[in-house]
Amino acid sequence: MNDRVEPFNATSFNEWADLGTAPALPESQKLYNKLLSLGIKIVFLTGRANKQKNITAKNLRLAGYHTREKLICKDTSIYHGKTAVTYKSSERKKLEEEGYKIIGNIGDHLEPTQAIGLLSSLIQCTTLHPSGH
Repeated sequence: MNDRVEPFNATSFNEWADLGTAPALPESQKLYNKLLSLGIKIVFLTGRANKQKNITAKNLRLAGYHTREKLICKDTSIYHGKTAVTYKSSERKKLEEEGYKIIGNIGDHLEPTQAIGLLSSLIQCTTLHPSGH
C-alpha cells in the first residue's frame, strides 16, 4: 500500500483529464441512477477548464453518465486565480437564478458552508432521533 500523499500537480492532472478515461465510482454511479429514477435533473459542475468540456462530456458518457441537464466547466477568463469555492458558489447561484432548486451536492471538496450544514444536519438528526431510529 502506498501511504504517500502526492501534492496536486495541475499539469499532470490536466494530462490525465485529457485522456478521458476516468472511471465511475460505483457508489456515485448508484446515486446518479437513483436520482435519475426519481426525476431529479443532474448538473455536473467541475473545476475542469472549458477547453476540456468535450473530452469531459465524452468521458462521462463512457463512464455511464448518459443523462444530464448541464455540464458546467470553469471559464478561466472569468475565474482564473479564483478558488474552487468562489467559482462553484457563483455557478450554483447562477443555476438558482435560472430557476433550479439545488437539493444536494457531492464532490471531493467539502466547502466550509457544506461542513457546517452537514454538522447541523447531524445535530438535527441526533436531536430528532435520540434513540438512533
